[in-house]
Amino acid sequence: MTSAKNLKGNNIMGNEALARPLAQVTAELKAYKQQAAQSFIEIGKRLIEAKAQLSHGEWLEWLKNEAEFSERSAQNFMRIAENYSNPQPIADLSYTKLLALLQVPEDEREQFLAESHLVNGEEKTVQDMTTRELEQVVRERDEANQRAADVEKKLKKANAQVRDISVDLIESQVRIRNLQDKLKVSDSQLDAAKLRENDAMNRLREAQRQLEEAASRPVDVAVREPSPEEMERLREEGRQQARQQLANQQDDDFDFGPSEEELREADDAFYHIVNQGLKQYQSIVKYAAAELKVDHIYCTLDRMKMFEEELRTLYMQAKSTAYSFQNHGDLPDWMEDKPANG
Repeated sequence: MTSAKNLKGNNIMGNEALARPLAQVTAELKAYKQQAAQSFIEIGKRLIEAKAQLSHGEWLEWLKNEAEFSERSAQNFMRIAENYSNPQPIADLSYTKLLALLQVPEDEREQFLAESHLVNGEEKTVQDMTTRELEQVVRERDEANQRAADVEKKLKKANAQVRDISVDLIESQVRIRNLQDKLKVSDSQLDAAKLRENDAMNRLREAQRQLEEAASRPVDVAVREPSPEEMERLREEGRQQARQQLANQQDDDFDFGPSEEELREADDAFYHIVNQGLKQYQSIVKYAAAELKVDHIYCTLDRMKMFEEELRTLYMQAKSTAYSFQNHGDLPDWMEDKPANG
């Protein structure tokens, strides 16, 4: 009696004359693989159809006793049927790969299948990957997309901040231009006041000269010569009158200059612009590479030193103007006993 083992050996080895062409075997293998993917879809469709006819309790009982599927397996088959309307691109894929691909959005899935992907330093198509490699590629793709979405969100937020800063900057620039126009008027009035001051001083010196000349001129009628104290009193009265006239002119000249409130507004506008610019700069620089940050921040520090020098120049000019009033006598009312603000 021929044993089953011998019969099996004879069937596998067979006669070389009965062996089928390898091309035919390969074609049949591919056909069955395609049928497998299609079968997964068809199984899912039937499960969906059956579930629609059953209550929840009946559905679970039917799965166990009739269909012989676990609830999880049935859910996976139904997901495959719902997400793969075109079986052609997935014809060669296994059940587990089909499940892994469900993590890729439907509108991107076909392109994902057509492309090659880097797996441990090697380019592979989905068909060439193992299921574990495919899961890794999908996971890395999702993480990269999330990082890109986070960056885009931050950029949108930064752009919104830039727009807000731009609006604030324009408003501040308008306020500054208005203050600058007023300061130009004040500068011209200051020059005119200095000219009147010099003219008043010249008139005072001329009055003193005439007084001294009259005192030294001989007279035909005997008169009482003023005493030195009276002469000094007359000179002092003349000086006081000239100073009062000069002070009145200076007070009138500076009535149209910027008020303390307007100067405070200018201070606030300048600080606001600098502060908003710094925030914008920080929001952009923090995304740059470290070596770029070093170079650009260093250059920015140099440019800020230029602004500091400009402010120091303005301060020295203002200080020099204040001293010029002190050197010519009393300060105008608006400059007396007022502490510096800052």
